[in-house]
Formats: sequence, structure tokens, C-alpha cells
Amino acid sequence: MLSSLLEWARILLITAFAGTIATLLLPEGGLKGYVKLAAAAVTAAVVAAPIAGLFGSLRLPSPPPEGSAGAEAALSVSAAREAVANQTALSLEEAVKNIIYEKSGINCRAVNIYIQKDKLDQTSELSLEKATIDAGGDEGAVKAAGLPEYLRGMLGCEVEFTDGGEGGPDGGAP
Repeated sequence: MLSSLLEWARILLITAFAGTIATLLLPEGGLKGYVKLAAAAVTAAVVAAPIAGLFGSLRLPSPPPEGSAGAEAALSVSAAREAVANQTALSLEEAVKNIIYEKSGINCRAVNIYIQKDKLDQTSELSLEKATIDAGGDEGAVKAAGLPEYLRGMLGCEVEFTDGGEGGPDGGAP
């Protein structure tokens, strides 16, 4: 214990001494301020290192065993994340409909946003997988307005325009 305290004090003195020498050797000017800041940051890190070491030895709690109250709470958290993802998808669908209408004057029949739900338990971020948009036969006007590229950039996912299953892209037979 005493040897580690002496080692820490020695490193602190060397760090402070090196920072002082570096600032004394530099001429007055803008760079000297940055060197002082860097030296102070390194010294503060050396001072805080023993405190970080105390917390490094703490053990994190393990996941609750199956069938326990903690496992049920984890399931409810999973269900809550699923509900948030579904509500977010609905809100995005409405927003995309509004954007398409504002930019092209086309009232879409349907907009579907698909969220990658397999990652919901691993992260709090939602990742969009795909957006399908039924422009009601006006895909050409939507594409002419530059909306596919705009929506890909805004949503960060694949954007697919369909005709709602009423034939091919030209409205005829599939």
C-alpha cells in the first residue's frame, strides 16, 4: 500500500515538473496556453488515477435468473422498447407522408417503416431497415421530385416505391 502511494506521488511530481519545464521553455504566446492546459490535464489524470482504480475493481451485477422478478422486469423493458419502436415507426410514417405531400403534392396511399427489432435488446438506438411507399401510381412524379434520394438521406435506410400491388410500375399487368 505504501509503495503504491509512493509510486503515485513520484509520478505526480515528475508529471508536474515536466509540465512546468515545458511551459517555462516556451516563449509567450498562444501555444504556451495550450501547453499549460495539456500539462494541467495530464496532471489531473495522474491525480485521479487512484480514484479510477478504486472503481475498476467493482463488479457489475449479473443478469437476473429466469423466472425471477428481475427477469420479469427485463421482459417488461423489452416490451416497452418494442412499443416505443412501433410508435416511432407510426410517427415516421406520418412524417414521411407529409414530406412527400409538401415536396410533390402527391398524397401517398401508404407508407411503411420497418425497424430492425432484433437489435432492440442490445441498444437503445433504433435502426431503420427499410421504408416502402405506395405513391398510388405517381411514382414517376415522386422520383422526378428527387424524393427517393432525399428520403434515403433523411431516413438512412433503403427506400422502395411500390404501386400497392395493383399491377406493374406502369399500372398494367404485373
